[in-house]
Amino acid sequence: MAETGISRLSSHTGPITEVAFMDSYNTLISSSEDTCIKFWDLETNYCFKTLLGHRTEVWDFVLMRSGDFLVTGCGDSELRVWNLQHRIVKNEPVTDAIDREDEEENDELVNVVDLIVASLSIICL
Repeated sequence: MAETGISRLSSHTGPITEVAFMDSYNTLISSSEDTCIKFWDLETNYCFKTLLGHRTEVWDFVLMRSGDFLVTGCGDSELRVWNLQHRIVKNEPVTDAIDREDEEENDELVNVVDLIVASLSIICL
């Protein structure tokens, strides 16, 4: 029996090392041996953010504090801590109507990811 999926998320150039769901934002996070971490919108199957900064394979990551922070670990013994922010942005309504009261407001969830700690050295004894 052939296996099929709902969709194929293809953007990594190396093997996937870890995945995690952020249910409250309908987002999938993936890490890879290609040194990248990617954020996927599961409604559109679109990669809306790629985190760069590791110089070697990203082997694992963990979401902390209810998804506010992402800690990533790679093959060169570095950890990186990322601040994940999700906020609603008000878009200007687009309409040809003369009466401004008939305009609909268009809100958009914007995902912002900032690197807050460039790296933490891990000392193995």
